[in-house]
Amino acid sequence: MFHPGSVRTAKHWRLFERFSGAFFATSFLASFAPGMARSDEQPRALPKDGSWVRYHVETEDVVEKKIEGLRSIELSFVGTVVEEGQTCRWLERKESVPDGEKGTKKEIIKVLVPEKDLWESDVPFEHFRRGWVLRPDGKIGEVTMKQHVLLHLNFAPLLLWTPGMLKDSKQVADQFKDIEYQAGRLKGAQARTGKLALPDNNYDISKYTAWQHPDLPIGCAEVRMTRELFMKGKKFNERLTVWRLQETGAEAKSSLPD
Repeated sequence: MFHPGSVRTAKHWRLFERFSGAFFATSFLASFAPGMARSDEQPRALPKDGSWVRYHVETEDVVEKKIEGLRSIELSFVGTVVEEGQTCRWLERKESVPDGEKGTKKEIIKVLVPEKDLWESDVPFEHFRRGWVLRPDGKIGEVTMKQHVLLHLNFAPLLLWTPGMLKDSKQVADQFKDIEYQAGRLKGAQARTGKLALPDNNYDISKYTAWQHPDLPIGCAEVRMTRELFMKGKKFNERLTVWRLQETGAEAKSSLPD
């Protein structure tokens, strides 16, 4: 569930895992442009309202060598507002987990983020305006300012195509792959590697490889992230999460209030 407070200890990490792990779990300059295959292409803009991307997500406990969760995660842009002279965008994250005979558990987070932060910052949720969470029991709760770290942990892997999130990443010149998804094949997706920026980080290290492609209106073609977990300076676990592109679209609607 989505709990308040800063995530600073292994205990808090386990709370986060219940929310987004086990429970569910291009560049602005041509030469280092994520999602850009050639230097003569223009940078990608932020997606239009209604744009969405869906991933199949799998997390593996590397130490125990077991799969901890298979789930579907969707990122959508669902609105634009101007507040106090700032253009802000509504982002929505929907996570669905198979629940045996009961069907599927779903949890949705909706958050309003300044567009400038979303495009330029590697911690874009630090100054979010407001947000809501729809829990599997159907209850809607408010996201508080103290929860910006949890917002970052949940949304950041889905935003590894914005200049802000990729500002300290490096293009891997010899890593390309063709990626199949619902609309066909993305040929020659380009890999970038880096570390995920974590506000108030004293508990883990997250390294990623994100494959970019200029034909995608939103999202990455694939993301692989290794998260090393520490307690009192000692590593106690490691998890590998892979986001594999399934589908994109342009007709997203929000079911949560503004």
